[in-house]
Amino acid sequence: EKPIGFGRIYRITPKSAPSRRLPSFPDTSASTLVKSLSSPNGWWRDTAQRLIIERSDKSTVPELKRLVMSDGGGLPSLHALWTLEGLDALDRTTLIRALSHKDSRVRAAAVRLSGPLLKGAEEKALADQVRKAMEDPDSDVNLQSMIALAGHHPSDLEDTMLVSFCRLLVAIAALLLVRHLMESTV
Repeated sequence: EKPIGFGRIYRITPKSAPSRRLPSFPDTSASTLVKSLSSPNGWWRDTAQRLIIERSDKSTVPELKRLVMSDGGGLPSLHALWTLEGLDALDRTTLIRALSHKDSRVRAAAVRLSGPLLKGAEEKALADQVRKAMEDPDSDVNLQSMIALAGHHPSDLEDTMLVSFCRLLVAIAALLLVRHLMESTV
């Protein structure tokens, strides 16, 4: 009665549906892999990102930097940002630009990736942008900025961090209250 030992069904489609052309990633050019970071298919994006990093193909860096700031959506920009980090090609200019991205996931990732770079004295411009991220309307960006700046807090930053932390606590308390109310009404 149980379908054990019969393998997996990978794709069920109507006979009249056109078949999808699947890429052959091992033979794919670096430029095509970068374009695959914009695919709606998550597996394609993940695989393309992994292959770019495994190949250590620095020729993709300019395309990846353009993709970080593209208007094609947050996920392609997010993958491009983390791919640049994996290639050890992420620079301060790209991070500063990513901190102003319209997608909060990209901004949060940019703040997170900025953390290790904040140690140098020459990173004042980046530190100022991460400090401004504590005022971001998204709580994930706020949290990441507090974590990134936690080890690098001059005295003028303590008040700003305290205010942001209090805002975050209020947001968490509100979420817990809503959750409690919803559970009690069910």
